[in-house]
Amino acid sequence: MEKLSIDLERLRCFLAVAEEGHFRRAAERLERTQPPVSMAVKKLEEALGVQLLERSTRSVRLTPAGLALQEKGAALMEQVARTARHVRRVGDGLEGTIAMGFVGAAMTLGLPTLIAQFHEAMPDVLLVLDELPSQTLVRRLLNGQLDLAFLRGEPPDPLDYKPFREENYWLAIPANDPLASQKQVALSELNQTPILFFPRAFQPDIYDEWILAFHRAGVTPNFVQEIRSLGAEMGLVAAGVGSAFVTESVTKQARAGVSYRPLTGDVPRVEVNVAWHPDRFSETAGQFVALMP
Repeated sequence: MEKLSIDLERLRCFLAVAEEGHFRRAAERLERTQPPVSMAVKKLEEALGVQLLERSTRSVRLTPAGLALQEKGAALMEQVARTARHVRRVGDGLEGTIAMGFVGAAMTLGLPTLIAQFHEAMPDVLLVLDELPSQTLVRRLLNGQLDLAFLRGEPPDPLDYKPFREENYWLAIPANDPLASQKQVALSELNQTPILFFPRAFQPDIYDEWILAFHRAGVTPNFVQEIRSLGAEMGLVAAGVGSAFVTESVTKQARAGVSYRPLTGDVPRVEVNVAWHPDRFSETAGQFVALMP
């Protein structure tokens, strides 16, 4: 099968001649002299193996092949221009896709507001979001499946990161529980309290940190139900199944049947950082991180 190629610069010269109907006017439009324009069109005809123009001393006229190339060529040049604009915008971080993972706590610590700000500033960038445990987020950053990840604690080398939010834990309590009558609750008071907690496989490091905190407080935790999502957790607290540890930001959202109290004692803090692989940190991802204070 014969292979044909069209030089874009020759095509540009041909289209100018086709629209102007004259080599001199086409050359003036292209800000060139006439001989190079004439040569470019001749070389294009030779490459395609067809005559595109019928020439006279005063003007030129398109052949049927020339008319066909004028129609298709104009569309091709517009597509090339659109592609060039798209490539430049992607290179500048103004278009493209960001694969972003996050732990659930990031959503209560202000990630939705940050996403809304990014959408307003960069409407042509698509965010692909996925909620995952921190260990999975780290693994996907390392193997290139994610561009950014909002995860608990500091990520391992070679990942880079920037602090996002850090908050205290509060206790979400069923409204009719005696603990709800207190202004604050100490961790040491929770020895017999039914607690809703996440499974260890979900966040092993954070789970072990809490177990150590319970041990220091002399408490044997009474985990009555494993929960992975905040919505389900709050529903069960409201139903009186047990209490749960939530970030301080969650307490700003009133919910019927739930009371929130500050949690005191030697307890963990919620620390979320945004991480990325330095070898795969795109301009687009950089635009997102730059929005963070």
